[in-house]
Amino acid sequence: MNNFNYYSNRSSGGSWWIRIGKIAGGGNGPEAVESIRKTMFCVFLPFAIAMGATGLGLYATKKWIDKRFKDDNNRDTGDDDNSQNLSPIDEEKRAKEEDRRVKNHICEILGLLNPAPPKPTPLNSNIEDCSGTYKPLPLVGTLIKIGDRVILVGPPGSGKSALSWQLAITIALGKSPEFMPPNSEHASPQKVYIYDGELDDDDIKQRYGQQKYSDNLYRCSASKFRTVFYLLQHIYDITVGLDGDATFILDNLYAIMPTMTSEETRTFLDGLDSIQRKALDKGYRITIIIVTHSQKDVNGIPRMKDVAGSAHISRFAKSELSLAALPGDNNQVALITNKKRYSNKKDAFIIELQDTDYLHFKFVKKVSNSEIDNLFKCWVQGDDSADEGTRSDVENDDLTQRMQKLRDQNLSDREIGKRTGVSAPTVRNKIGSNGKGHHNGGRGAHKHFKKP
Repeated sequence: MNNFNYYSNRSSGGSWWIRIGKIAGGGNGPEAVESIRKTMFCVFLPFAIAMGATGLGLYATKKWIDKRFKDDNNRDTGDDDNSQNLSPIDEEKRAKEEDRRVKNHICEILGLLNPAPPKPTPLNSNIEDCSGTYKPLPLVGTLIKIGDRVILVGPPGSGKSALSWQLAITIALGKSPEFMPPNSEHASPQKVYIYDGELDDDDIKQRYGQQKYSDNLYRCSASKFRTVFYLLQHIYDITVGLDGDATFILDNLYAIMPTMTSEETRTFLDGLDSIQRKALDKGYRITIIIVTHSQKDVNGIPRMKDVAGSAHISRFAKSELSLAALPGDNNQVALITNKKRYSNKKDAFIIELQDTDYLHFKFVKKVSNSEIDNLFKCWVQGDDSADEGTRSDVENDDLTQRMQKLRDQNLSDREIGKRTGVSAPTVRNKIGSNGKGHHNGGRGAHKHFKKP
């Protein structure tokens, strides 16, 4: 108790002071001042130092914890403040790691890497819901049905993009397109997603900026993807949010994926098939329209054999459509059905490109396949007699003048024939050859060599 004594006294001046051990306070006079000084140095100053040290410790601990968790999160996501300072090698490594992640993810969802074996089911269970003859539901007249897989092929400049956009616009509206015969059957309006690898924004404004379109129509512009698996992931993510039928148009396949190999083409098409099946399990149908180029030197009607990766594409397709410019006409083209898995009837139409309101095709007439074949026969086979027999003298004179004007442009026999709708031999017979053979600026005229 000697170290802790409590004293209280009252000075003669009427002031009070108090002491608790070495700590004292209150009152006036020298003793009071001394007690206050001791209190400051013995109590408040150590207390302030202790509080400051505690605050600094808590701040340092918080900063360390924040940095630790942020570093862990950056390692998980591959995103940090220094991502822009990565070397090209590090960026390529990160990109490849992301490629593998996307590939494994979408392949697992669609069952592409380790597909499950098919489960045998009785035929009767597959057709028990059918009553009578099953008729596919039309999407675009007799050309495309709901849930179809369509390949549209044609040489460069034949109007494939214009036809693709016309299909997208009319399907989104739920009406028959103008390039089909009047009153052709069609489906109700549905969402349409067109992956546009051909047209830039200025092209779109020029071709389609004169009017408004259905809110069901969506454009994925500048549609280029690092791998086919990113594209599959993008399409799949859209289908997951759908609640009804929809159409996907890819214009064109190799503009969107220019480096796609034959094996990647097969994998991609298998993925589209899986997406369609998963949508069907949910009660709605996905229609897929793929646009692709034929080879540039194809004359007449392009077929699937004229397309890169044709074996995989033909196996995937349920319908194949071809576009071919009519001989001697820059605006009219033939639209031909090469393949229609659900019908033996093949369609052939003559359609004409117009630029009123928006760039589109107008129906001219429906023709038979034999008429189409005959129309292109002279051009493809070089039947001079047929060329001569189908033209009047006036037409022949006009044709010769057109040929000569093209010859003045130093074009080859074959190029002149393509532009005038005749065969290369006919060009040589009428105006002679310029010695450039089949190609403008290409190899010279054919030479015949005798075997030694």
